Amino acid sequence: INEIIKMQFRLLLLVRVAFCLKTPITWLIDGNNLKCSRGVPTCREALIRDLKLIASPKNIEIEDRLSNVVLVFDGGRHENFRSVICPDKWFECIIADGTRQQKDRADDLIVDRVLPKIQEEFYDGEIHVVT
Repeated sequence: INEIIKMQFRLLLLVRVAFCLKTPITWLIDGNNLKCSRGVPTCREALIRDLKLIASPKNIEIEDRLSNVVLVFDGGRHENFRSVICPDKWFECIIADGTRQQKDRADDLIVDRVLPKIQEEFYDGEIHVVT
């Protein structure tokens, strides 16, 4: 449980620093690799729920800042590509197509599709990739 608290604190601190610096920031996170970290929930739904709570703009005093989290998981054998964006539009969960069972699906999706799109849209901000 100490590892979870430390991870929550580090992420919240980094998000707060980004907000204070008035720099747009986007987090691209490989959910499967994050699930393998010590103290992090292994259930996809629990990880999504916890990450939304930790990184929510509502936890930040300055709410007019742009901050985005894109969480990408390797899809299972019977999962096709899908993307779900939360109603506040700051959190997106992507499931990479798993029907062909290619290795590193989430990493490839981040590098080949998500990162180039975000660089075009937020060229003046910071992008942090966690894989």
